[in-house]
Amino acid sequence: MEIGDAPIDIGGARACGMRGIRVRTGKYREEAVRQSGITPDLASGSLADLPRHL
Repeated sequence: MEIGDAPIDIGGARACGMRGIRVRTGKYREEAVRQSGITPDLASGSLADLPRHL
């Protein structure tokens, strides 16, 4: 599993057969996400929210 804020983080995870979780922090930009076409397995607003999803 890969947790990241940029589309390339999620794309890399998916390319390796791992789950990708997008966290809307750091480098996260809505426009970049839309343009990337990369869909995460889960999207979260905070790292603190992740334990309840795992």
